[in-house]
Amino acid sequence: GWYIIINFVTIILFPDGFYLVDNYTEVNGVMMIRDQVPCYFLGFRNVMFTTIFPGIILNLIDYNIVGKKMNLFPMISTICGFLSFGILWSATSISASVVLLFVYLLGKRIDSKTLVNTIYIITFLFFVFIVVLRFQEMFSFIIVDILKKDLTFTNRTQIWDKTIEMIKASPIFGYGYRDHQFYIDLIGASHAHNYYLDVWMRGGIVAFLSFVYLIKKCGTALSFGIKCKNQRLLIAMLWSMLIAFETESYISAVNLFVLIPLAMHCDKIADGPAEKEGIAKNVA
Repeated sequence: GWYIIINFVTIILFPDGFYLVDNYTEVNGVMMIRDQVPCYFLGFRNVMFTTIFPGIILNLIDYNIVGKKMNLFPMISTICGFLSFGILWSATSISASVVLLFVYLLGKRIDSKTLVNTIYIITFLFFVFIVVLRFQEMFSFIIVDILKKDLTFTNRTQIWDKTIEMIKASPIFGYGYRDHQFYIDLIGASHAHNYYLDVWMRGGIVAFLSFVYLIKKCGTALSFGIKCKNQRLLIAMLWSMLIAFETESYISAVNLFVLIPLAMHCDKIADGPAEKEGIAKNVA
């Protein structure tokens, strides 16, 4: 919570960056500064998602558990988190937040198993039609008009193309976790700007399938029949992360590893005694 608040303060006090990080590139064997990236307490605006988003989710879960009474501190940190996304206008974070709200509200009307399976299908279709086949013009009113991004997703499409070429050249073993310059030379960036492609590129098909298995494991743990607010919240978080992974390569995947243990023990964080009893019977 304190990290989120401190980060928000640095955004307000230093709108052009609390500090700057040099982006280097190699030209004719000489390392040169390509540009400087404004960062804040939690780093660059897209990277801070990995800390702020799980913090917001945990605050909301705590709010449900204690009986709809959120203390001042978690409330302030939650508000600061969402405001941080809005002020810096991180398209990835904004999209993930909208998805979180949409799935959470939709979850009231749809059973959890259907909701999770629908999430998998839509995420897969997004990957195929946007990342692979490039039908993003169909959604230009969202990408350009609302999110204020161009149809290349800030040159991500070119990076995706080169990454796919690399995967085709070494689909089984990948290329390993090399230094940043290795990937900058090959795909034009230090990572694939798509977590699914990035995992496959670095670790090959085994790493990719293992990552997909982790996601499936999360969904399975969240698909039990008894519904509660925290269950819907965790399902919403799962999809928010899967969507964020479409345009970013959060190499640490912090939020996925936060979600897995929460999903495994969702029966212990139900929002009321009746729901806990019902979930326990269902899981048993």
